[in-house]
Amino acid sequence: MQIVLKNSRLLQFCVLLVIALLCFKSVSAVGHAEHDKARYVSSTGIDSGKCDNPSEPCRSISYAGLQSNKGDRIRMAAGTYQVEDVDTLFYLLSDLVPVNGLFSQATGFTRPDTKNITRLSGVPLEFADKLAEKGFTVIVDSKGMDAKKTLQIRKKMQIYERLSEAKVSASCKDGFAGDYPCENLDLLSHVPLSDFSINPSAANDVWGFYDLNDGKEYAIIGLYNGVSVVEVTNPESPRIVASLESQSTSWRDIKVYQHFNSATAQWDSYAYVTADSASVGTMIVDLRSLPESVSILGSEASDISAHNVYLSNVDYSLGVTLNDVQPYLHIAGSNRQGGAFSTYRLDNPQRPIAIYRNVSSSRSNYSHDVSSMIIKDQRKDTQCLTPGPLCEIFFDFNEDNFQIWDKTNNSNPGRLSTTAYENVSYVHSGWYTEDKQVVVIHDELDEMDYGLNTAVRFFELSDLRGPTLLSTWFGPTGAIDHNGFVRGNRYYMSNYTRGMTVLDISDASNPYQVGFFDTFPVSDNTSFNGAWGVYPYLPSGVVLISDISSGLYIVRDNTVSPPQGGVRFTEQNYTVEEGGSVSLNIERQGGNQEPVSVKWEMLYGSTDSADITVATGELTWADGDSQVQTLMIEIPADESPEPKETFFVRLYDPKGGLSVASPGLAMVEIASSSGVEQVVVDIGEDLSVSAGQTVRIEAVVSGVDEGSAAYNWEQIAGEIVTPVGQNSDVLEFTAPIIESQLVFSLSVSDDQGASASSSITVSVNANQNPVVDAGNNLSVQTNADVSLRGSATDIESEDLTFLWEQTAGPSVSLNQANQATAQFSAPSISSQLIFALTVTDSMGGIGVDSVSVSVVSPRPVVAPQNSGGGGCAVVMTGSKDSSLPLLLLGASVLMFRRRYQKGLNLEC
Repeated sequence: MQIVLKNSRLLQFCVLLVIALLCFKSVSAVGHAEHDKARYVSSTGIDSGKCDNPSEPCRSISYAGLQSNKGDRIRMAAGTYQVEDVDTLFYLLSDLVPVNGLFSQATGFTRPDTKNITRLSGVPLEFADKLAEKGFTVIVDSKGMDAKKTLQIRKKMQIYERLSEAKVSASCKDGFAGDYPCENLDLLSHVPLSDFSINPSAANDVWGFYDLNDGKEYAIIGLYNGVSVVEVTNPESPRIVASLESQSTSWRDIKVYQHFNSATAQWDSYAYVTADSASVGTMIVDLRSLPESVSILGSEASDISAHNVYLSNVDYSLGVTLNDVQPYLHIAGSNRQGGAFSTYRLDNPQRPIAIYRNVSSSRSNYSHDVSSMIIKDQRKDTQCLTPGPLCEIFFDFNEDNFQIWDKTNNSNPGRLSTTAYENVSYVHSGWYTEDKQVVVIHDELDEMDYGLNTAVRFFELSDLRGPTLLSTWFGPTGAIDHNGFVRGNRYYMSNYTRGMTVLDISDASNPYQVGFFDTFPVSDNTSFNGAWGVYPYLPSGVVLISDISSGLYIVRDNTVSPPQGGVRFTEQNYTVEEGGSVSLNIERQGGNQEPVSVKWEMLYGSTDSADITVATGELTWADGDSQVQTLMIEIPADESPEPKETFFVRLYDPKGGLSVASPGLAMVEIASSSGVEQVVVDIGEDLSVSAGQTVRIEAVVSGVDEGSAAYNWEQIAGEIVTPVGQNSDVLEFTAPIIESQLVFSLSVSDDQGASASSSITVSVNANQNPVVDAGNNLSVQTNADVSLRGSATDIESEDLTFLWEQTAGPSVSLNQANQATAQFSAPSISSQLIFALTVTDSMGGIGVDSVSVSVVSPRPVVAPQNSGGGGCAVVMTGSKDSSLPLLLLGASVLMFRRRYQKGLNLEC
């Protein structure tokens, strides 16, 4: 560590400032597309071009940062660099685009060397320690800098530090909700990264979940080292239910599927989580134990790494299937077939079945993200591949273009069109309007490549085989647009350094901003930090935002009260009996200007055509009319006894400037019918287990006399096992050590003559070795305290044991070598150390990964003489354990130089 303090103050004050140095937590977020590209900076360079040629480096860190993609890195040549703005300081501190010094332009920036001293001048004192640890020589001296600019840097970075603290609710007043710039969006709560038990260094995407079993709402947020479920039913008091650790990566994507289990008369729900630049497959998270807990069911490992996951043919507020179609799981940007999208059936949500994979492995087929819609207008007959009652349209965001596919036959899709546009740079993602006439396109690199302000494009879809550009919305800053979703006539998008932006898209040819919430108030520059994802579909109307650097935000949407009003149901939940009718009241509130309309539709939910007759319609109001309107729905009588069932009515596609407020979704419960209760035996979904694993199958039975119920389990296929509990409601056994398909049947009866049976298939898989990550290679100084931070994931969720061993370099003593994180003290000489992390699962499977640690000797730096007189310089080299008493002793000796522990020098 090297720190130089140089000014005209007394040594005592210098020392006190040194003692006050603060650590600053960095965020690591590696990019996609072509990441790991170097940008070059030299104090003699010129700020032009892309900074990617080592023989033509740029001059400033901030300029190089603006040219950098996610995952790039900046290499600095020896020299002195002035820290003159908050963007430069943030790049140096955050590691979002890692900035490293100690390079030489003469050697082509090939490798760092401590001889290549890289000085940073004008660094605020509280950040000097952090930058010194990264190998920079830090000069805490703002002499010659603009005082106003220095104060601005300090204020901005103080705000950034407060982002790591949980926030309470704050209304948006005079353009701010606490520290956060805003418009028409109130802060309800904030869950910082430090609140999550797995201690993530960054967050990524977010999705929401409404549990139809009890009406509770949740946020599911991707983290650098896992995923977390947060209950937000009370949005001002969020509760972290669980954080599930997984392999470290900057990219995760999440979607939720919910379906009714007729055997248990409960809703079963699962979250599907992909991870890019990882090797964990698609994680399947079981949400059925909420609100108490969640668990990892396993992983769909066909696509071991993938950028995005998508569910088609579902309602995105509930995750339930739409009418008359089947749900499908789609994987985009995977490690297979050049990253082309693949499709899975969800007959058994715990075990998705692949039904489509592109036959080509060309990188030109890469899908970065996808979305879809169902059309029933004339385009289904005139523009889709085959005429029919409906057509499933699939949008494929393909980096340099977007493609439209007919996915009505999901196992054999056909491309309808490929569309590019002027200034195309990286077609990233998009969504469609509720009238299904426009698709919104996000290009992630056009702001960076072409110097644009935020640019969001709207393409008209009257001709699916030839979409045309309808309009482009330009934002007030150069912040990059990332992901977005439509709800009603509002478009909610993550806007990186500007947080979340909300557009009114009532007229897609002329969209305009109606709100924003800036989760990254430090800067609005064109860089990859700030808001990653948004989710606007929770029935309560609250909006979720995930921020890379600071975690989860829950905000109230006040953009849905325009002069034309917002439309909503007067109640969210209704109950009706078979043979009866239910009245749903819809009100226009907050305004009554202009004639307006809104469409409505019924969704089956857990009912079917024997229970209800689904219908659609449209409600209209004249200019000045605010009268409540009523939908009357008749429920036919059904002679068969049934448990309670639920269907849904939703409002969508408002016109005339009307917005959809909350609740925009009504839930109608049909009460259970009387009569002899039907016997139901549920032993769960088919299972996939590991060889040697203890398997427990628990039956849930209704409709029998518990006092006389008789249970009989029977194995009817597969490698023979010896079970326990063959005459009870729970069967346990140890899975065989070979791959096998086991089938068990359970019959239940009572002395009243009631009986039923059910069967289950247990697939036994060969044990898979743990996936091990020993962490990033490190560069440390001699005598430094070093932590090796490893991690491992096991698809079978077996118990893991860790063992760190040194395999090269001068021998060091490892502490906690049998833990995921081990520590040691670096040698006192420059050297190269290599450590291997071996992880063993309970079945004997072994995974190994290595990490390299470069140990470099610090170079003491003595400040030049201060011509102003009366000053002093403090030069610190060595580790951070130089004692406070020695520092204070040094402060009392103003005219002497003394050497203290581990190279601490005081000079006057």
